[in-house]
Amino acid sequence: YDFGYLTKLLICTPLPNDEAQFDSKMKLYFPTTYDVKHLMKYAIRLHTQGFLTPNDPAVIDILNKFEHKSGLENIAETFKVKRIGSAHQAGSDSLLTGKVFFQMRDRIFNGSIPEDHIGRVWGLGVPEGPMAPMMQQG
Repeated sequence: YDFGYLTKLLICTPLPNDEAQFDSKMKLYFPTTYDVKHLMKYAIRLHTQGFLTPNDPAVIDILNKFEHKSGLENIAETFKVKRIGSAHQAGSDSLLTGKVFFQMRDRIFNGSIPEDHIGRVWGLGVPEGPMAPMMQQG
């Protein structure tokens, strides 16, 4: 939603109804984005299928908790990331999202997220179906 709103402000016209056209416009202004929810769902699927074995045993607990409660507040709590400011305020939410992202990158993906996840947004694009392993952690 946030990127849709910002894209609409930047193009000064209504957003395209077509998802591919929207994606093209969004990538023009935001060429490198990562969606925390998409990445967590991806990590859960990798772990469930045996392709992700984090070095930190606490990560398995994090993945299990996120599978049942997937909001930003819940994942931040699971990572023990503290919010600064009030919820649903742009600055506070952005800072919390950034802190959660870096915790995910470092603790779940061992410091590196595959490039094919750039621009992937949970709920948009091709439905999340069965997957081939894109990465293996060990």
